[in-house]
Amino acid sequence: MAESASPLRVVEETPAYWRVVFDYPPFNVMDGTMFQSLQDLLARMDASQTLRVVVFESAILDFYLAHFDGDTAERYGCINRALADAELDGFVDALARRIASFDRRAIAAAKNLINQVSLPSADRLLDALISFQTALSWTEAQQRVGALIKRGLQKDVDFEKEWPTVLGTLLARSPSD
Repeated sequence: MAESASPLRVVEETPAYWRVVFDYPPFNVMDGTMFQSLQDLLARMDASQTLRVVVFESAILDFYLAHFDGDTAERYGCINRALADAELDGFVDALARRIASFDRRAIAAAKNLINQVSLPSADRLLDALISFQTALSWTEAQQRVGALIKRGLQKDVDFEKEWPTVLGTLLARSPSD
């Protein structure tokens, strides 16, 4: 039986350390297929008795996930540091192997404490998702999304890299732009 293509590839470096590779050309877009693959991955991770650490990476040069980059994520506080490409693989591999050597209960306890102080409740997450979906239905948002799509959103590599810089000016441009 042939396995269906998934936007995620799991590389089991050791039973305690997995690498998950986003490989969903052209930009690793977060769509229904990606979300389902992530749900499947979470179930697989949850079922593992030996897994301690998972490292995520991208198979696509210049894109981790569509609309996300390491420097912006660091400025926004989503990550604690962004490293140069030449430093990244060695740093992450060494850190992941170190974490994988820790006791499973200690890792679970640390994650639980972090989650208690940093993760919103499921109700708050649902409220945020509903608010976001509502905002996307507004005429102004639809106009901007339409203009982005016409300019190459999720289709043109060069535009994908630069779209945040033009977002605020999309509606000010003439329709022929």
